[in-house]
Amino acid sequence: MDIPTIKTRLTITQVLEHYNLKPDRNHRLLCPFHDDKSPSLQVYPKTNTWTCFSTNCSAGSGDVIDFIMKYEQVSKHEAIEKAKILAGAMGIAPTKSKQPSTAEELFALFMQSLPRSAKAQDYIKERGLEEVKEMGYNSGSQSSQMKYCLIFPLKDSQNNMVSFYGRSILNDTDKRHYYSASRKGLYPGYPPSNTQTLILTEAVIDAATLLQIPEITENFSVLSLYGTNGLTDEHLEAIRQLTQLHEIILFLDGDEAGRKSTEKHFEPLHNLLPETSISYVETPQDEDVNSLYVKYDREAILQLLGERNYLFSIEKQQEPIEKEKEEKPRLPEQPATSQSRLNITNPEYITFEAYGLLFVLLGGLNLHQLDRMRVTLKISVLEAPVQSIRHTVDLYNDDLVEKLIGKTSERLETECKTLRLAIARLTEGLEQYRLNHLESLKTKAPARRTLTPERVQQAITYLKSPGLLE
Repeated sequence: MDIPTIKTRLTITQVLEHYNLKPDRNHRLLCPFHDDKSPSLQVYPKTNTWTCFSTNCSAGSGDVIDFIMKYEQVSKHEAIEKAKILAGAMGIAPTKSKQPSTAEELFALFMQSLPRSAKAQDYIKERGLEEVKEMGYNSGSQSSQMKYCLIFPLKDSQNNMVSFYGRSILNDTDKRHYYSASRKGLYPGYPPSNTQTLILTEAVIDAATLLQIPEITENFSVLSLYGTNGLTDEHLEAIRQLTQLHEIILFLDGDEAGRKSTEKHFEPLHNLLPETSISYVETPQDEDVNSLYVKYDREAILQLLGERNYLFSIEKQQEPIEKEKEEKPRLPEQPATSQSRLNITNPEYITFEAYGLLFVLLGGLNLHQLDRMRVTLKISVLEAPVQSIRHTVDLYNDDLVEKLIGKTSERLETECKTLRLAIARLTEGLEQYRLNHLESLKTKAPARRTLTPERVQQAITYLKSPGLLE
């Protein structure tokens, strides 16, 4: 009996019954793979698959064979042999193949297609989406809609898949977003009823990115809009039902459209929940959540969230005016190694510390050549300063900087993402240092001199002196 036959004859419901596990009416149960306090394992009878949505569990998703393998803690081969026994004991005749009739069945096929496509896998790696759990790929064999797209399920209030979003892996400029013809549902689903802080992103891929960051999933709920104009009635209704919601954070793209959408969405959200704080993240120019994650890893995203600005704060409305300067709510403090410091005590030996790295500008910085930033850097790891690398580079030349990052990463065994973020901060600090220096050199108008009456009289007397012109 081969694996496809096993999966045809053996259902996930039968496997659960074999282990005396009984899901509730919503097909949820306490996850047997970790210490579960509330049902976090979702079963999909129509596709014979399951997923644990707890951040404390590493089981992920799987089929009947995966469940047996993880539950009995055996090898894949042993799990297949056990599945053969169970399938034979059930005595169920194989069913004729048919076209998927539900969104869950179709999505199960998309998930099966994902690991088979090298192009899809390359795109996932490029976009830093390797840890996204609910994601499939449409190669075109199952549906001509959203062909060559990563597929994300959209869910209703009962957590059922009701339609799809597709992100093209071939086109990343104009025609890249696709939705089911009768789009409904939200991504990654309706926020949990106990949500206190909700992050709204501009795109599904941005929300999927945030779901990979433990600090995000532990402290926030995430909900994707459908583009800059994609705050729909369904979004508003889902948000309205969050009775414990304290704050909504708009984390949109760092472009003009994203900034305008932030302003536009404030009014309907504030009218909907006038007692809820609304804030926004100042996303750097031409960046978005996913690009920040790819370039700088989660540290940049966490810092931007911690530095968010408030369009409306219920706390400030209720507190005395003298408390308005109180520090904004922040995420838990990051390690001291991620704090950056620019030391310009010696202009010929400027030092900079960030993310556990030490940068030294040998010979300082040219403060007047504004079209470039050519420096000689000595880079070392703070914990191991003996091992270092020296290199001359123009920090305004992206190609040269990338080569420096690659070389330094290999020499110092440091992640490229960490180096990119540290060098970006170094560049910003040097720009501000140079700007401050130029401001200090501006010529100040001399103070107007005023003569005393005595000095005035002396001047007049002198000018009337005979023969002065001679």
